[in-house]
Amino acid sequence: LVFPGLAEPPAEAAAAMAIAALMLQKRSDAKFYSFAQLLEKRAVELVNFADLYQGNYSLVPPTNPAKLNTEFPSFVSRTGHHDELGWAFAWLYKLTTNERYLTRAEALYRTAQNAIELQYPEGLSKFDYDSKLPGLALVLWQLTDKEVYREEFETYFLNAYMDPKKDLTGDGKDTDTGGYPDVLPQELPLAPGVKRFKRLSSGMVYVQKNGTAYYSTSASFLATLYSKTLLEKYKDDGAMRVRALDVARFARAQLNSVMGYGKDAGKSFVVDVGSGFPLPPHNPPPHHTQ
Repeated sequence: LVFPGLAEPPAEAAAAMAIAALMLQKRSDAKFYSFAQLLEKRAVELVNFADLYQGNYSLVPPTNPAKLNTEFPSFVSRTGHHDELGWAFAWLYKLTTNERYLTRAEALYRTAQNAIELQYPEGLSKFDYDSKLPGLALVLWQLTDKEVYREEFETYFLNAYMDPKKDLTGDGKDTDTGGYPDVLPQELPLAPGVKRFKRLSSGMVYVQKNGTAYYSTSASFLATLYSKTLLEKYKDDGAMRVRALDVARFARAQLNSVMGYGKDAGKSFVVDVGSGFPLPPHNPPPHHTQ
């Protein structure tokens, strides 16, 4: 790390270390706890570095301009660095309960949202290598119980992936869960400027050709966490229970479409899973639609 303005890589690393530390702290073995403490220390160092030297790392000049394409790949961060930095602070708060980290995470979330809305609106509805904003909204809701984060997670992200005609049942019925037949399905409102993604014949959400399965599984991952959190926070709310089960069904359907399962499924995107799967993992079929 040579140049100021390299916030995203250390912030991403800090978040990963904080998450790993959270997991290791639950282990009874002393060596795991010791390693968790080391990860926490390194995560704090990295996030402080990223916070001190804020900037978009893809705009940092190479040491040798002649090696632009080898030292610095053509990737350009369109969402900036605030979302990665907020992501790191949120997970460090969850690890340490240091209120300063939560304050920074909330402030950075709003800064990132405003910047992305102005410069790259599509980034509001993507959870990928560039945008951490939807994941940050979900984690902040889990940490603070502030409804604004839940609502923005839905209207900016989740509802752009779900289809009111295909993903809302309104019965709340699922295996071993009972149901609420008197509860009508909720609408799926979108934030201003956000568009709903189309579906392929297999049911997979189509965001873009580059990394189609990637976006489908990312949405499935966050949807699963959101459904689980809804059921935990709204145990006695019938409407929220219906919403949680619909979201869980959506998440499973996306995974099935990626793995080639189900009556309408196409070929599998995953090597050695489902039918008609690709053989070499690092070629276009495992990553893109045909």
